[in-house]
Amino acid sequence: MYETINEKIDCKAYFGTSFYDVTPDTFVWEDAEIKVKDVNYIHKLREGSKILHSFSCTDGNRMFELRFDASELKWYLSRISRPLAAAS
Repeated sequence: MYETINEKIDCKAYFGTSFYDVTPDTFVWEDAEIKVKDVNYIHKLREGSKILHSFSCTDGNRMFELRFDASELKWYLSRISRPLAAAS
């Protein structure tokens, strides 16, 4: 289950020569630095006239949806999941 957050965040990311060369590395939320372990899915979406780049990623414990607004050069934490269940 996801909780909607929609807060601006500080995010360190690596940029290459194309959209698919963007990789979020770490971001800060609620005074904690969160390391992105894997990016599972990347897609573009529209909000009005803006095109946002959305990243579904994990820190190995929770899932996050990060969004990058290229027109404003800002990152947002869109949604977060509850911690993943421990393996039995």
